[in-house]
Amino acid sequence: MIRLTNGGEKRLQPGCFFDPPMKIHPCSGRGRRPFTQTNIRQDRKYALAGKSAPPEKDSPPLEEPSGLILSEPQPDTAPAAAHSAPASEKSSIRELAALPLPSSSLKGPLLLQANRAGRPLAGARWELYRDGAPLKNLQTGEDGSLRLDRLEPGAYLLREIRAVPGYLLQKTPQMLMVPAPGGALLTVVSSPAPCQLSFTTVDAAGGWPLHRAVFRLEDASGVWEEVSGWDGRVCFGPLTPGDYRLCCRSPVPGYAETAEIWSVGVDSSGSVIVNGRPAEAFSVPLRPLLTDFTFQVSDALSGEPLAGAVFSLGDRPILDAVSDREGWVAFRGVYHGYHTLSQRQPAAGYQADNTRLPVNVSAGSGVQIDGLPAESYRFECLPEGI
Repeated sequence: MIRLTNGGEKRLQPGCFFDPPMKIHPCSGRGRRPFTQTNIRQDRKYALAGKSAPPEKDSPPLEEPSGLILSEPQPDTAPAAAHSAPASEKSSIRELAALPLPSSSLKGPLLLQANRAGRPLAGARWELYRDGAPLKNLQTGEDGSLRLDRLEPGAYLLREIRAVPGYLLQKTPQMLMVPAPGGALLTVVSSPAPCQLSFTTVDAAGGWPLHRAVFRLEDASGVWEEVSGWDGRVCFGPLTPGDYRLCCRSPVPGYAETAEIWSVGVDSSGSVIVNGRPAEAFSVPLRPLLTDFTFQVSDALSGEPLAGAVFSLGDRPILDAVSDREGWVAFRGVYHGYHTLSQRQPAAGYQADNTRLPVNVSAGSGVQIDGLPAESYRFECLPEGI
């Protein structure tokens, strides 16, 4: 293919295209002519004669390429369908970008964050970098704007560190130049995240996360089950809009069963509601099954009970108990599971004993100390000087 210019001709490789903003035949100087073999020969003839080719009377106007909405980057984790927005969404974003800048933004660059329908998104947190070093954390306001005032001239990088609930995190960092040409308005479009229900299950008394609790979510179309992880978090999703029922099918071992059923609603905007409250504020506390047990402390030689010996039972929470005048040590409110029993302070006139004894507390076998039932276990102490 040959393109004639004022300075001669330029050969292009097959399949190449001219830049859309440029006229195909600059030598004519008065309009766009169809790119045909006849016109090429005419242009060559007029160029060799030092004349300009006549313009085409009914030249079609230069059309803007279709399918382009704005040059804002899309998040890497967005679905493939998000890269080709419907016509209504294109117009919404164009109208948003065409809005005049707030007067306060004239002091510095402005980032405007919105969804694909053009609604501003508030509460997104961004981190500003320069030369690879973080400078400050910023948050979009109610109008979706992020104002960056009093910045030194140079190149900056903006990275979203916390997305607006219900939207995907922007994986692509935004480049920013200060001063920036053309009003310095940077428009970022966030894509909605797949709807999911996420919550934690915790100990009702201590508040720590619980592992291995089984939850069931169901609706008219099916049933799903998930198990809480080491951080106590349970996640169901992606979910389609509709109404669901949530229950705890199996609690963590050592915790009481709960018959409570929670109502879950997912609307078309992606919001998840549990019992009328946002899912972000929802958690499931499970009540622990607590057990009491006693054992006795005595003299290793005479068998007489010893008072004043202090024992500790760990690990969560750590409990302390002291032997009474009859030598009995009583622990109250012990969690089910495995613990360690140790003597923290001996009775007066007796040697310290650093032995650590395993304690197993369960609903089936009760409490066992070093493999023996707690009620028949006797901790023997040696007098000093022996």
